[in-house]
Amino acid sequence: MSKRKTKQGLPPVEDETNSPLPTLESREGMSFADEIALCRETQDNPLNGDDLGTEIIQIKVDRPKKVHFFRVMPPPEGEGYLKVRMVNGAELSDVPKNWYVITASLVKALGEYGKTIKRFALVPTIDREGNIRVWPHSLVSEGQAESWFESRKRVIAEAIKGWVRFEANSHESRYTIIWARDQSLQPKWPLDLKYDDLITKAVGDHYVTDLNHPVIRSLRGDSLHSVEKEG
Repeated sequence: MSKRKTKQGLPPVEDETNSPLPTLESREGMSFADEIALCRETQDNPLNGDDLGTEIIQIKVDRPKKVHFFRVMPPPEGEGYLKVRMVNGAELSDVPKNWYVITASLVKALGEYGKTIKRFALVPTIDREGNIRVWPHSLVSEGQAESWFESRKRVIAEAIKGWVRFEANSHESRYTIIWARDQSLQPKWPLDLKYDDLITKAVGDHYVTDLNHPVIRSLRGDSLHSVEKEG
């Protein structure tokens, strides 16, 4: 099986479909920017602005607010939205309510405990006030009707083209898309941040590579107050 070169001097990566994941040791010391480069080498596309604003101080990882009209940044040409494995801290005990990116090798090392860690496409959104969020779009429809899953993909596709918001339609098991009456405003994406930069800034230090991380300990049911000391 042929191997491909990765960016930033990372170890070669074989096709993800039938090859072992990179080891935890090979990821030691890697930044999330390195992880993006590695993911770019192993992913397929999960989903198929004119006026530019100033530097963004903070970017949240969260879905758009229900009451706000928003736009979606188109996926990077030829690459698609980045796919990563994530955990929502709001669903765990004694963990800050942030979204956390978990390395693929760490998910594998967790065995049964890693089965709840889902894959998400990271989709940048911007509201009419210029606030940017990175929307974790689930790539699986587990626990929900397929119609909800497909409907959410349609919301993203339509938000690339214009200002929308969406509401849950429980009777039809789908989201209802509401278009803003005024579509003349252009999204003010930051001039100095490209897609990968936005994702890196949004994730920040919520990038888990250590089996002793509080998020991992919560997933395994470990005590969060007794951490093993080295040596």
